[in-house]
Amino acid sequence: MRTLPLAVVLGLATLGPAVAGPGGPGIIAPSELQGGTPYDHNGSTMKVSFDDGVIIYREPKDSIAGTVPVGQVLFRGKMTVNGRISGTAYVFKRGCAPAPYAVEGRDTDPGFVLTGKAPVRGAGCEVIGYSSDSPNARLRFRNMMSL
Repeated sequence: MRTLPLAVVLGLATLGPAVAGPGGPGIIAPSELQGGTPYDHNGSTMKVSFDDGVIIYREPKDSIAGTVPVGQVLFRGKMTVNGRISGTAYVFKRGCAPAPYAVEGRDTDPGFVLTGKAPVRGAGCEVIGYSSDSPNARLRFRNMMSL
């Protein structure tokens, strides 16, 4: 019997053509997204596609490049015209499956912030809880076209 992650069961994660496995975020070539705008996220260049409701790593910063490849999906969800954003973000750890969590925010050009209780891992890959104090609980994005 196949077991789905809780985020999929609750409808927080979507399964699409770019999903690597059940509930996984997958990898999308930057050229495959409709439109998309470059945003900075903690020193990584992201591609944000409001039409597709997806945020991917276009150029991961050096410190995470070995863990997060180009095209890795960081967020999947809904990005509406009125600026509301909600969906599933992922936390990455080398050697572990991405850990999903629900986030929400609002587009306030020239950037936006997504917030949600982020997964906390134990000594290995197991998620042992969720915290609003984690650095991943507040994801900041700055539009690079507005700089």
